[in-house]
Amino acid sequence: MEVLDTLLCKKFKDEDIFLEKVQDILNYDIIEYIYRDVFDFLGNIYYKIRIRLENEYMVEFVYYFLEDDAICILDIEY
Repeated sequence: MEVLDTLLCKKFKDEDIFLEKVQDILNYDIIEYIYRDVFDFLGNIYYKIRIRLENEYMVEFVYYFLEDDAICILDIEY
């Protein structure tokens, strides 16, 4: 799944475009996703999205919003 590492530090217009990109890269449909808010010890807010693919593989992405409401991927947890 290292191919997903190409998404790190990339900017996406919104979450929907990001999810489409993940499907394109992995060539599997996303069958479920869950959003969560996450705070770090300094009080900064980040977001996590856990994705379950049709092959039952799960991956979690950590991201934050930029000034123009775009998102930037910070971390990927396999």
